[in-house]
Amino acid sequence: AEARERAALELEVLTNTLDELEAGLEVVEKDGVVIWRNKRAEQLAPAIPEGHDHWACPGDVRACEQDVTGVCPVRNALDEGEPGHCRFAVKLEGEERIYEMQVFPLGADHDGQRVMNLYVDRTAGLVNERRLILAERLASLGRVTQGVAHELNTPLATIRTLAADMVAALKQSGGDPQQPMLDDLLDDLSESAALVHDETRRLGRITQGLLTGRDLTASEIDGAVPLGAVVERARALVFAGARKNVPVAVGAELSAHTVAADPDHLVQVMVNLLQNAYDAVREGTRGGVRVSARRDGPRVEIVIDDDGPGVPTEIEGRLFEPFATTKPPGKGTGLGLYTSYMLVTSMNGTMSLENREGGGARAVVALPAAGERGERLVQIGRSPEAAE
Repeated sequence: AEARERAALELEVLTNTLDELEAGLEVVEKDGVVIWRNKRAEQLAPAIPEGHDHWACPGDVRACEQDVTGVCPVRNALDEGEPGHCRFAVKLEGEERIYEMQVFPLGADHDGQRVMNLYVDRTAGLVNERRLILAERLASLGRVTQGVAHELNTPLATIRTLAADMVAALKQSGGDPQQPMLDDLLDDLSESAALVHDETRRLGRITQGLLTGRDLTASEIDGAVPLGAVVERARALVFAGARKNVPVAVGAELSAHTVAADPDHLVQVMVNLLQNAYDAVREGTRGGVRVSARRDGPRVEIVIDDDGPGVPTEIEGRLFEPFATTKPPGKGTGLGLYTSYMLVTSMNGTMSLENREGGGARAVVALPAAGERGERLVQIGRSPEAAE
């Protein structure tokens, strides 16, 4: 009798202790009869008729996220002896909580298989997980926004420079149509107007892509793009309004090469690379930027060399990551190389940037050659009249 009383006391102490747990705990027989459950498991159990002692799946009355098998883990454990888990939501003490039910087979006896169900509160972890996902999405949105701002800023800066150049040219004319510089003035205005037209068209393509949800790095390749015209257009955009003393030497061999590329994207890549190269050399007292091209099997390589200080060691491994820059705050976003890399990749090309022997940096863009199979030749830098 004393042993029974001691055992009963120990059972009561154990039961009270288990009732204090934040986790739910229960044992279920093969036929679904609940042998025992603690207080938390009682709270989590679905409402069942009075006197009904069989286990009921929380997923029967609540939203339940089962594992990949789609089978209730308790029923699977009773039938197959395999552990499992699921997750469900429940309103407890006025708050919605997320619980994970972990199911453990206890082994079979003469009455059949038994299982133990452990209910663990995963609310805090899930909230943190959702916050992390939200933070990642916001960070991604921030990268997209800054990337779009970077892409829009280039043509806007060009348009602003060209507009100022046109105003200055008109003032210089003094209203005298007979002056000897009239032809040069008209040439300047015509070139500036064509560039403004093309840049506004490019802005329209970017904004249309945003409105339709199109990937802004997705390329449209239809025809053979002449490299000479692309580089000349990029040079005109980077040095808008400067007709003389442009520190970029363009090799004559570029006019002999055409590539399979998106013309707008290739111009943007060249603008970014030329701008970076010019930024690297303009603080120095000598040197410049050189653009050349060479055939390498089925590809054409566009090479941009500069006589600047080269690529800093601390950033060599992160050149094509977003926001990687050595420029001082306010001078660079670190998105130019990243955007260029994404655009080149979307055109089935490769891009590299490394230090040159003897000093300076070398950027190489390799793209599939085109124009040898009768592809349509893409026109670069159409005039406003031709674009209508």
